[in-house]
Amino acid sequence: MATAALALTPARPFHQIIDPRALSDAERTGFVDALHACHTRIFSGVDRAGFVAYVIDPPAAWTRIFVLRDGGGTPRGYAAFHVYEVSHDGRPITVVRMEAGFETAWRDCAAYRRFALACFARARVQARGPLYFVCCPVHPSSFVVLARHAPTLWTLADASTPPRARRLLSGLARTLGLDPVGEGVFRIGWITRHGPRPARISPEAQTYLRANPGYRMGHGLLTVVPVTWGGVARAGLSLLAGAWRRR
Repeated sequence: MATAALALTPARPFHQIIDPRALSDAERTGFVDALHACHTRIFSGVDRAGFVAYVIDPPAAWTRIFVLRDGGGTPRGYAAFHVYEVSHDGRPITVVRMEAGFETAWRDCAAYRRFALACFARARVQARGPLYFVCCPVHPSSFVVLARHAPTLWTLADASTPPRARRLLSGLARTLGLDPVGEGVFRIGWITRHGPRPARISPEAQTYLRANPGYRMGHGLLTVVPVTWGGVARAGLSLLAGAWRRR
């Protein structure tokens, strides 16, 4: 996946895909400053150092960051994709972690969906053993999207989660150094400033709220989704169908 040049500033909105490890010191400083400023317009609760450790420079095998910029070059949203190679129950597994945030007027971004699909496909090709997507949604809307589209989804708060998945969830929480505040709920610190307001509380949102009533304090519900080639293919078809409807 190519890394876009930071110097590009066309007159209309555009996106870039950045490998933070390929940046010079000066480029990195400017990039972090601009992206953290975007982040603080979307979330509260994370200082610059914490943002760098979590988004820019985590101990991942590789990281790519999608940045959506307006015509003047100001970041209006981002998505960071990280791949970890770890062990569980004595065997290698590959773990994907993502963070994403977009300002309200910039949330419908097809290029971001293509970026995520390409990253998942690359991770699946390169994976050592099983591949899992691990996240801690800090807002009900993020969990609702997962619950509606993931064929399989596990949380510790769900009584139907099988024992082997529970061991995996607990092990990944320790591996990623998450700070527990409840059953399957962890202190992330990110507080959404302007989350979408649904017309009604869906069943998926109700499930999330029961498990994580403290999300407004920056708590996230640990959620794991197994990633298979079938799931990647279905996501690709869904992306194509959405593009066709928009046309």
